[in-house]
This record gives sequence, C-alpha cells and structure tokens, in this order.
Amino acid sequence: MAKKDDGLKVLKAEIVNFKNITQKTVDFAGKSAIVLGANRKGKSSLIQAILSPVNSKAVPLKPIKDGEERASIELQIGGTINGEHRVYNIDMHFTDKHQRGQLVVTDESGGKIPGGKSMIDSIVGNIGFDILEFIDLGLTPDGKVSTPGVQKQIEVLKGFMPEDVRKKIFELDNEKKSVYDERTEINKDIKSNQAKLKDAEMDPAEQEKYAKKIDDSEIKEQMSKIGEDISKYDQVVNGMSTKMAKAEAIEKEIERLEGLIKDLKEEKVGVDSDIDNGKKWLEKKGDRPNMGDLTEKFNAICEHNEKHKMVSELQSFAKNVRDFEVKSEEKTERLKAIDVEKNKMFEENPLPVKGLSFTEDEILYDGLPFNENQHPSSTIIGIGIKIAMEMNPNLRLLVVKDGSLLDKKTLNFILKLVEKNGYQVLIEMVDFSGEKDVTIEFVEGEIK
Repeated sequence: MAKKDDGLKVLKAEIVNFKNITQKTVDFAGKSAIVLGANRKGKSSLIQAILSPVNSKAVPLKPIKDGEERASIELQIGGTINGEHRVYNIDMHFTDKHQRGQLVVTDESGGKIPGGKSMIDSIVGNIGFDILEFIDLGLTPDGKVSTPGVQKQIEVLKGFMPEDVRKKIFELDNEKKSVYDERTEINKDIKSNQAKLKDAEMDPAEQEKYAKKIDDSEIKEQMSKIGEDISKYDQVVNGMSTKMAKAEAIEKEIERLEGLIKDLKEEKVGVDSDIDNGKKWLEKKGDRPNMGDLTEKFNAICEHNEKHKMVSELQSFAKNVRDFEVKSEEKTERLKAIDVEKNKMFEENPLPVKGLSFTEDEILYDGLPFNENQHPSSTIIGIGIKIAMEMNPNLRLLVVKDGSLLDKKTLNFILKLVEKNGYQVLIEMVDFSGEKDVTIEFVEGEIK
C-alpha cells in the first residue's frame, strides 16, 4: 500500500444537469463527507456524478436531466504521487450524441493532458468498489452462506494475485477436494470393515481354534470307497432276493409244468450257483458297511471349516481396516501438505489483509469463513475497507452506499480507519428528518 501522505483525493465537484441534479458545487478539499438526503432526492446521483469521470462503469444510461440538452461534471482531484504534488481537472460533458460523455483532462495551470481517459485509468484503481456491498455478498438476508456471492468475493480477491499463482491455487484446491473425497471413501471402508468385525461376535479363543482349515480330502476318499462297497453290497443283497424269489417261483412251476422240469432244473442249478456265490461273498464280506463314524467326522470337519471361513473373513476385515487407515493417514498428510503449500503462496503473494486467504469456494480469515457469522462486524468491515484501499492506492476515495444501515459506532470505526490510512470516504445516508435537498456534511474526527 502507498504511504499515508501519498495519493490523490477529491478536491471539488461541479455538477450541472446530471440526472436529477440541476446544479451542485461541493468543495471537498480532500475531506470525508456524509451525503445526506431523502430518498429520490439526488444522493445516489451526486455520488454517481463524482465517480463517472474516474470510472466509466459508473456512467448512467441517461446522464442528462430530463428536459435538458447537455450535462457536465467538473471534478478536481489532487495530492501527491510518488512525492510529487499534482492536481488534475477532469471535465466530462454529455450531449445526446455523447451519452457516455467526453473527457478533457487538464493540469493545475490549465494545460491539456493528452490521452485523458487512458491517463485517468492508469492512476485510478477500482473506484467503483462498494465496501458494504462486497461484505453483504457473503450471506443471504436470512444469514445463510451465499455460494454465488462468495464466488463474486473470491473473484475480487483473485485480482490481487498473478495469473500463474491463481492457476496454481485453483489446481491445489481441486487436488485438495479430490484427496478429501478419497479420504472420505476410505474412512467409509474403515467403518464398514469395523462394523463387520463387531457383528461377527467371535471371541479370540474361537478365532484361534478355527484359524486353520482342516484338510478333508482323505476322509472324502474313505467315504467314497465305503460308498462303493455299500452300493455293491446292496446290489448283491437285492440280487439274492430276486434270485430266491425266482427259485421259489421255479419250484412252483416244476409242480405245475412237468414238461419243463428239466429245463427249469438246469436253470435252477445256475440260480442256486449264483445264490451260493452270493452267500459266500456275504460270508466273506461280513456285516454291511457303515458310514456312521466317518459321517460324524466329516460333519465335524465341515463345521470346523465353516468357522475357519468366518475367521478368514474377520482376518480380511482386520487387514482392510489397517490398510485403509494407512491410506487415510496418507491422504490426511497430503491435505496438510496442500495447506502448507497454499499458505506459502499466500505469504509470497499476500492479499491486502494478513490472515486472509481463499479456496475455489470459500474465503477464510484466520482459518474461519469470512462472514459476520464467524467474525465481529467491525472486523469484517475493516477487512472490506482495507481491500478497497488496496484497489485504490492513487485516488484515495472510498464510497459507502446505504450508510443508514450502520450504527454510529460502526460509522466512527470506518471514519477512524479511513483517516488513519490517509483516505477520503463518501458515505450515503438517508435523511429521515424531512430535509428536501441533498446536503453534504464534512466529517473530521468522530460523529457525535
């Protein structure tokens, strides 16, 4: 910021036929002032007239008073720049043909300065910056954060930083959001696996008991072999029953059919032989095979291996928790590193107020959101004033519209801060006393 005694202020303004002002001359002499008047009586017109010669954005669409053909504004600004005393007379004239106005700039002795508008632009910053309007952007009327408003505030702050720095901050903010989202997902995985561990409700002794899977291949092979023997045994038994029934039928058939006795006896010999062979096989084999013991053992193995499966899942969940916790910590460390890198960038490219920083979607002051929900009004207004000062290091003029919304304590705080830094402020206020015309009250010191 420039030195306190270095810079230009508004010395005088002469206004003719501008909007609803017929004629008005004000000798500011570099002093701060309150522009007082009833609604629709010309307060805003007066301030607009003072700003128009030094800020083309302030020029209204219809600058000429109704019924008149011409309008003019003569603005005198003066002071020192780089220790050199300077006075500029800025004459702005409006006609039907030139609704945006024509500028003529002269020096203190009346000599014309070429390139008037470009010369004015070179020494004047963002003179149209409205401090209270900038502050109000951060919150909605009901006190909630206004996302579009905060974005507009951020765009103002970006103007104080080089393009490459803004780009780097944007990249860091995007990375931070990405890392934060990744960490959030990892933490969800941690909670999910922890919940599964908790829901399992298996004590450590059981986990140890069933931690190792039992090999069931041998018992399966034994059961398969016995199964084959059982099948063959049952086949022989069933075959014998069939043969015995058939032998009995043959006996009856012999009695009934004498003519077939010989053939049947021959057939019976074969049948008897089969029966004898079956008996011998059964006598040799002994009792029918039984899977009872092996089945019990197999069921025990299956039960064990089911518990082993549960333990394996628990061990997997526990490993997941450990792995996710490591990843989460890595993301946390990266978030810290991003903040350190951003803080370094703000230190190397400081904003107008120490402790002020921004992301792509938030402005922070001392680590807290920049709004009146988080900081005292005096702090917020003070920061807004310092931003406005930084925007206008040469023409040291600040404007506060809707000053009627401020209490006396806040007004005095603004005046004191502006005076301390060698600036001039125009504060627009509504006159509720019934005063018809606009009046200018110069302010030195505090408002009583």
